[in-house]
Amino acid sequence: MKATMATITTLLLAGLGSALAAEHVWENFDDIPLGPVASQPGWTGFFAARTAQVSNARAHSPSNSLHFPWNTNSPNATAATHTNLKVRLGGVTGQVVRLDFHLYVQNTNTPFTVALNPSSGASLVFANQGGVGRIGFDPYNATPVPLVPYGFVPVTMLYHAGRNEYALEYFGARVVDWAPAERATAATQFMNAIFLRADDTLASQGEMHVDNVRVETYPYDVWAWWRFNGENPLPEQLGQFALVWNTILSSPAEAASDPIWDGWNEFHNEGAVQYVVTGSASNTTATPSTANWTLEAVVRISEDRTQTLFHWGRNIGYTSTEAMIELDYVAGGSLRALLRDA
Repeated sequence: MKATMATITTLLLAGLGSALAAEHVWENFDDIPLGPVASQPGWTGFFAARTAQVSNARAHSPSNSLHFPWNTNSPNATAATHTNLKVRLGGVTGQVVRLDFHLYVQNTNTPFTVALNPSSGASLVFANQGGVGRIGFDPYNATPVPLVPYGFVPVTMLYHAGRNEYALEYFGARVVDWAPAERATAATQFMNAIFLRADDTLASQGEMHVDNVRVETYPYDVWAWWRFNGENPLPEQLGQFALVWNTILSSPAEAASDPIWDGWNEFHNEGAVQYVVTGSASNTTATPSTANWTLEAVVRISEDRTQTLFHWGRNIGYTSTEAMIELDYVAGGSLRALLRDA
């Protein structure tokens, strides 16, 4: 019997459509032998650049990461590409593609480039431009992102096909908030995720590593989707709500558990936690009004303890007058629903 509860995925769906999400890539490199990543299915190099190496020198989640060493002899560049993503966005209004990873650069002048490469037209790129990060389809967005050296920094690139907009989250902050894409037509399919350390000089030969690479897509009828996997700050996967700092309470903490089936797809669970306490998160785009909606949650819970699975209301916290929905688990195997209309 499990002693802790793991809240894995929460979905807020508008309308009655099915939630057809997909996790196209999840790789922490821990189970891959040390050496060139191109030896693994789905991974290859990038044109004439040297192939990035799986290394145990540094890692965000022990023990391995993808290392992009500086090379004294030409070619200096090092790269890795995950091919055949098959991320199709055409014909689905509002679908979102999300690429997130942890990036380590020893120096802020390390010339890195990370790109989601579509089937045609310009790529969505996050790159070092003169010592600051910038995102866009070239030309890049005017917002400079100060780079953080000497540590693994969470980076999230989001693209909304229905609105032809992108967003960037870096080091726990939304730094570019749904900017119009520089390309006139929306991308309908992304084929590759590219990580590149370009040709550089001795002045920028410090280390570069990438860890915990994930590519996901989400359906048009989802308003918000949270995954509680132990990261801080807590991200909303579609980028529709701002990041929020959270406190994770675990008693006791468990190791990584089996994948979770949400009814449509399996999702990787990085570890079980008891519950998450967060502040409020404001929405960055307007949510629609609808008479039909669904709130879903996948949880793991102790069988012998009564506790609340989730509580959702119009105000922050519990009130005795506002509309609210609460679902409790009662020890012994029953559920209790508390509903109040406004």
